[in-house]
Amino acid sequence: MHPIFENVTTRATGQLAIDARNDSKRSRELALRLGLPLCQSDQDCDAFTYLLTWLAGSDDAYAPLALRDTSGDSGDPLWVDFIGGKMGHRRRFGGGRNQPLARAMGLKGGANPLILDATAGLGRDSFILASLGARVTLLERSPVMA
Repeated sequence: MHPIFENVTTRATGQLAIDARNDSKRSRELALRLGLPLCQSDQDCDAFTYLLTWLAGSDDAYAPLALRDTSGDSGDPLWVDFIGGKMGHRRRFGGGRNQPLARAMGLKGGANPLILDATAGLGRDSFILASLGARVTLLERSPVMA
């Protein structure tokens, strides 16, 4: 297991699992990589508070991974789309190195700084910075978000 995931699995054991009901092959690979349990039936999945689940079937070229809260009526699953939607538009037309975030992080001229994002959250700002050429390391305190 990659060292970055050790803390995640230690604190999330019993709360977080990979949902294999929609895409068992990718789910098995992800569960092995993250060291998380795999649930394959409704009964298995009901035992966990949070599930990482694929939103589309395995035949889809683009199937986003989402975090679903199973503890009640929590609404839609949480997922981030870096390819389309607002993030895709921002990446393509957001002003490049002239946008305030890029200037604040020192992306001027040909500089590609090493940046530590210590409040990674969903990784949106880090994704923009990385797409502009910065080398970004993300840290997130929440094991579910990480």
